[in-house]
Amino acid sequence: MTKRDWIAAALIAGFAFLIRSATFGNPTLEPDESFYMLVGIKMHDGLLPYIDIYDRKPFGLFLIYYLIAFISHDPAAYQVVATLFAATTGFVIYAFSRSAGGIAAGCLYLAGLALLFGNGGQAPVFYNLLVAAAGWLIFFNRKVGLAMILCGAAITIKHSAVFEAIFLGLYAMRNRPLRDAVKFVALGCFPFALTALPFLSHFDRFWACVFLAPIDNEAKSAVLIAKRLIEAFPVVFAGLAGLALSRHRLFLSGWLLATALSFVAVPNFYPHYLLPMLVPLSIASARLGFGTIPFVLLAVWMHWPFDFERTKQARAEFARLDKALSNYPGRLAVNTGPVLLYRNRSMPYDVWHPQGDVIVDRCDRADFLYMMRQSAIGVCIFANAPPAADAVSP
Repeated sequence: MTKRDWIAAALIAGFAFLIRSATFGNPTLEPDESFYMLVGIKMHDGLLPYIDIYDRKPFGLFLIYYLIAFISHDPAAYQVVATLFAATTGFVIYAFSRSAGGIAAGCLYLAGLALLFGNGGQAPVFYNLLVAAAGWLIFFNRKVGLAMILCGAAITIKHSAVFEAIFLGLYAMRNRPLRDAVKFVALGCFPFALTALPFLSHFDRFWACVFLAPIDNEAKSAVLIAKRLIEAFPVVFAGLAGLALSRHRLFLSGWLLATALSFVAVPNFYPHYLLPMLVPLSIASARLGFGTIPFVLLAVWMHWPFDFERTKQARAEFARLDKALSNYPGRLAVNTGPVLLYRNRSMPYDVWHPQGDVIVDRCDRADFLYMMRQSAIGVCIFANAPPAADAVSP
């Protein structure tokens, strides 16, 4: 690391914390990552994914949240760790060019995350770092075996990383003997094999959740593809402009195509499914030099990141609802509301289709606000039994 690299790292990390700190502690920032944090907490109580808690994500993602839960059960813990991952990914993006444009490219990646629900702890926020590091190793022809292990680790966080792993593996093979392919495939499969070991005695459940369930997805309108690209306009435009000028457009175009395949392979077309695409686009944008900076500013303006009041209100509403629920006997079922309400309570096997005696759901005359993403949904408590006599009114 040179002095310039340390300065770049400081600038990128500072920018990451600057534009993400307003969300720290928000318990309802994103329902997906709130669920991942819940699973990480429950694993400390002896529960296991797939066996005690249903979901389709690979085990590596839950392992990350399990480790985060050692730090704290507060959502700020995963949000700070996710920021460290995002900032490090931004630095790897800079490292492809080691230029002023590279610093701007790293910042563009960070600003672009928020445009696609990536300002918290979505799976790609974590695995983008592994894939970016693998891409750097392969691009500069350094430790290709390690790069394949990193790709394999990314697949343990989300299945769709397999498309990027395949591309990077093929690119690494371009000047290598065919026999190396077997070694690279074995190294890439090794991390996923490790994550299967804890579930060998319940392998049928592991197989059904991790391999079969993700195939069962209802396709949505392809119009959403264009909508998602428009939502990420600053990164898409700067990246494509840089790609047109780049001397390494073959490598970056192939990588970009791999991320596009990962997006369409699961045709829900949610915004965060596009997060992997930000990495090759941001790397390409470095070619614009200081011309990348206006796109960084535009991305920040499109998703203004300094709403500290919203996080304060979200925490207050969560605490108020959590306190009110403590007065109701029975099994909790959160139909619409913060899943972290199960944090200190028993939880259903399938959080997304719960059954219980005490139900949190949307209602017209709302008693509480569920402040998910950029919206606010009114919710109420529905119960067969009345609250305890000493219940405090919310």
